[in-house]
Amino acid sequence: MKNILALGSILLMLLLVACGKEEPSSQGVQAAGSVSSQGAQTDGTLSSQGSRTAEKPKAQNSLWDAASPGTSMISFSCFDGKSGYTAYEHEEREQLLAELKATPAKRLDAIPYDRIKYPVYGNWIGTKDGRGLQMIWTNGILITRDGEAYEFDFDWEKLTAREWTQKRELSGLVEIPGAYYLMNQSGQWNFSLMTAAEPEKAPADIEMIIKNHSRESVEVSLKNAGKEVWTYGADYSLKVLNGESWYAVPTIPTENWGFVSIGYELAPQQSADRTYSLAMFGELPAGKYKLNVNGCEAEFELP
Repeated sequence: MKNILALGSILLMLLLVACGKEEPSSQGVQAAGSVSSQGAQTDGTLSSQGSRTAEKPKAQNSLWDAASPGTSMISFSCFDGKSGYTAYEHEEREQLLAELKATPAKRLDAIPYDRIKYPVYGNWIGTKDGRGLQMIWTNGILITRDGEAYEFDFDWEKLTAREWTQKRELSGLVEIPGAYYLMNQSGQWNFSLMTAAEPEKAPADIEMIIKNHSRESVEVSLKNAGKEVWTYGADYSLKVLNGESWYAVPTIPTENWGFVSIGYELAPQQSADRTYSLAMFGELPAGKYKLNVNGCEAEFELP
């Protein structure tokens, strides 16, 4: 009888093996990881509380491939035609970046100027090479820092409702990187999108005269007719005339434009010649312009 029982046990085990069945492991977890001992799937689909874990959106465009969220912050700008702000985020930049990369982008042959309207949104994030990525968006159109246009259907408005770590107010659309492409439309300024410049308080006894000018640069002569030393910096700006009002000229965002932090001195009854490059203002349309150097201004015209 014992021999018969032993033979029966051997036959039953062979039958189980032939059918592909195995006994559960001592920990009660399948080798494929379908269910954990806590009742949760080991592939991360369900948590132990029965809710789904967050998954990053899958990338559908390559516009932000050069971004380096681990070494830089991300900024968001908005302007509705009257007011606006730029906000900065340190904590959730990777998730925000993932959402931007998951949005489909279709390249356009040119910027559709007839679709530009408020509100306008901007986005910036650093890159490993230090150049940074700049984007500006209006009415479904995304424009890169190099002037390439894309159809880009992203819900920018939802970003205005979130809590940002830092915010600063904007004086106008001109302060959003990339605004140049909205304002300079095929060689014509769109003054409806530009910011009227506030009157400047000219420094006493200082005169600036235009000696030579072109679309590339302006050469000036600065003269101090006073009795005190005049100190001024390397920074300067440009304005363009429309009717009786002057408007701030935006910089083209193809480079990270900036000025050296340095001070110059012009002694009493002395003159100094300086040349100011216009490269940062891109292709300037014909018109009357005004160069501003620390409040000292002089006008010139481009045909």
